[in-house]
Amino acid sequence: MKMTTRLNANTEDKANANTNFRFMLTTTTLLLVIPLLLLPSLNLHAKLLDKILAVIDDKIITLSDIERAKENFSLRKQVAPQIYSYDDLSNEKIVNTLIQNLIIRSALIDSGIVVTDQHVESEIKSLEKRLNFNRDALIKLLNSNNASFTEYFELTKTAIEYDAFRATILTPLISIPEQQIKNAFYNRNSSNNTLAFKYNLIDYYIDKSKLGSTEQINNLSSVVKKLQESGTVPEEYKDITQTDLGNVTEDGLTKEMSEVLKKTDEGTVSNTPLLINNQYHVFFVKAKNLVESELYLKSKERIERELFEQEAQKILNSLFEREKAKHFVEYFLN
Repeated sequence: MKMTTRLNANTEDKANANTNFRFMLTTTTLLLVIPLLLLPSLNLHAKLLDKILAVIDDKIITLSDIERAKENFSLRKQVAPQIYSYDDLSNEKIVNTLIQNLIIRSALIDSGIVVTDQHVESEIKSLEKRLNFNRDALIKLLNSNNASFTEYFELTKTAIEYDAFRATILTPLISIPEQQIKNAFYNRNSSNNTLAFKYNLIDYYIDKSKLGSTEQINNLSSVVKKLQESGTVPEEYKDITQTDLGNVTEDGLTKEMSEVLKKTDEGTVSNTPLLINNQYHVFFVKAKNLVESELYLKSKERIERELFEQEAQKILNSLFEREKAKHFVEYFLN
């Protein structure tokens, strides 16, 4: 009887122990599972806060990347003005800049040029030496400009890569002719009466009596252009005569001729027929050379740099589109 009671007691104790163990196991499992169930919603919330704006190959550009670039954009202008010279802080503009930086890096690698971290570190140390800064002082300065050293390091690397791309790939594609510089100089100083030109001219003319209407007179320039292209003219212009005047300085021109020719580019026909000795004249400018004044010589280098930058930007845009076609690029700006 006693043994039976003791066995029943042992059985009840084991049952209670099993129940307690199952409760503890269930509780522990729930504690582990609940965070896992919440994780997708937390990740979803994070994605909503940090929207993907673009993807290039295996690189993702997020909204936080763009907002961060805006926060320290003044520093970017100082460190890499050749890249961040603009004032348009739209998401699209900055996204395209970041994509361009990655494409330039890829194009350099394809050309066998790699800007190493050691090279970047060397450049930063050279800067620190010039500024008489140690690393802590530099980091303090960066923090005051809302940038970390890691961001500064990457920005410096990007600037070095852009310069290397420009020197090795972009610059050999650009040529600025002397005449283009002179034309730009004249266009900016056309109101300056001291500017003088030397011309090589062909004179096309026809007697006033052969042109019966104002329309025929005004069409003379177009007819001469057609004559140069096809060698033919309408019947009413069959008496056009041409004379090669050769090299002419402004001293040998009338005031009216000088005014018209200053507005006529090299390789074109003057637009305004001039009445000289009962004949209407238009001129084909074979060559137009600015007499190199002191003002021109002072301005030449600056104008050439500006024209180079304009041409470089055009070619860069073209190269950017060509190189972009070699990569997977997807935008999610809207």
